[in-house]
Amino acid sequence: MSSDAYPLYPKIEFGPGPGKVALLRGPVAIVDGVSVSGKGLSFELLPGCHLVTPETSAGGGEANGKSGANPRHILFAFEMRPGYIYTVETVAETSSGHPTKSQVIALEHGPDGSAVRVQRARDSDVETCKDWAKSRRY
Repeated sequence: MSSDAYPLYPKIEFGPGPGKVALLRGPVAIVDGVSVSGKGLSFELLPGCHLVTPETSAGGGEANGKSGANPRHILFAFEMRPGYIYTVETVAETSSGHPTKSQVIALEHGPDGSAVRVQRARDSDVETCKDWAKSRRY
C-alpha cells in the first residue's frame, strides 16, 4: 500500500499495516457519506463495505467536454478486502476513432494482479455489500 494515501479511519502511528487495509485510488468526491474532495487521489480504508461517489469532473474533465453521465449520480458499493486496490476512473468511449462521451468505471485489483470490474450500485447492491461486510465481521 502507499504511504501517501490519506487514511479514512482513525490512524494510530503507522496504522494496521499494508496487508490489512484496502487502497482506493481515483478522483473521488464522497466515501461513506463524507466528502473527501481536496484530500488527494489515494485513500486507505479498513476492509468492509464502502460507498463511493466519483468527482463531478473525474479525470480532470470529460472527453471533448461532453459528459456521458453525471458522476454525482454514480455510486459504487465496494466490498473492500485487505491488500486489494480499488480504482475509479473515466474512460473515453469512441466512435469511428473519435471520442464521443466518457464513462466512469471502477475496478477491483487483487494482490495476484487480477482485475474485476465493479458495477454501479443499485439499492439492492448496497444492502448486499453491507450484508457481505457483516458476514466477514468487518
